Amino acid sequence: TKWLVMEFFPTFLFFSIACLYGFALLYFRFCDSRGRKRVRLLRNNIIAAALLVMYVLYLNISENTLDPINCRKILAEDGSKSDRQFMVSQPDEVCWETKFPTLQQELAPYAFTFFVVYTLGYPCLISYILLNPKNRTKCMNDQYLRCMGTGSKQETNKAHFNHRTKFATLYFKFKPQYYFWILLIVLRKLCIVTFTLLFHVNATMQLSMILLVIFLSYTAQIKYCPYLSRDNYEDILGEMGEEEYQGLVGPYGSCPQPKGIGYDAMLEEKALKGEYAFLFEHGVVADPFRLRARAVGPHQTLVLLLAHLPQNVLVVVAA
Repeated sequence: TKWLVMEFFPTFLFFSIACLYGFALLYFRFCDSRGRKRVRLLRNNIIAAALLVMYVLYLNISENTLDPINCRKILAEDGSKSDRQFMVSQPDEVCWETKFPTLQQELAPYAFTFFVVYTLGYPCLISYILLNPKNRTKCMNDQYLRCMGTGSKQETNKAHFNHRTKFATLYFKFKPQYYFWILLIVLRKLCIVTFTLLFHVNATMQLSMILLVIFLSYTAQIKYCPYLSRDNYEDILGEMGEEEYQGLVGPYGSCPQPKGIGYDAMLEEKALKGEYAFLFEHGVVADPFRLRARAVGPHQTLVLLLAHLPQNVLVVVAA
């Protein structure tokens, strides 16, 4: 019973969320005629939450799903070994018994079904969403907008706002060219769960295969550095060509932006920050637009540096 409750928990959770969405849909349709945008936003938030919840539960659900299939021979106290196999999680339950029904036989069909639906279905769903050519362009452009510090509203992200609210939980942590990296993380979890079951008889082989998966994942992450941070924003935008930049946020682009955001402004900001890099390294100025507004010159630079030096250093300079 405990195993079935854990397996049906995601299904029950998603069914409850679907009922909540249905209730909201009926309410906004018959009680609030202006609620079409709210219904769409609610639907997108529900999809994003469901994908995130499944990502968090994926490893535990997959391990629990394979419990009825994880059987092995048990060594008795006198050193003898029976030809029967027993469940690892329930050693008193016999596996693959044909003479009389057992708990393992009852749970095995459910285990195979949940393995296909959860363990294999979730990676396939992510692959379908992220590897779709149309969604590929949307994911990358949305990440470019994120690097620009815009796109969080419908007004600044006309082409991809609906996509962001639905699927941003799958790719918002990664650089534009590596937006699909969550798929590799899920496949890593799938390999760990599968190798744990396949090589349960040989612990050495089991550990070796799991370490191989972890090592390959670590090597790929170190080589490509897929995670996105604020320090990467300028480098990522600097790699964009002017035509690509204007096609995204220009006046006639797919996501036109208010005045002040453009390719020339971005290059000017990058050059300005490079020219006064020492000010940023010392934490004197954090925003290049503030630096431009203050019209920093040689005398102002000296004043800014002196203002941020420790007192003991100022005493030495004054002496």
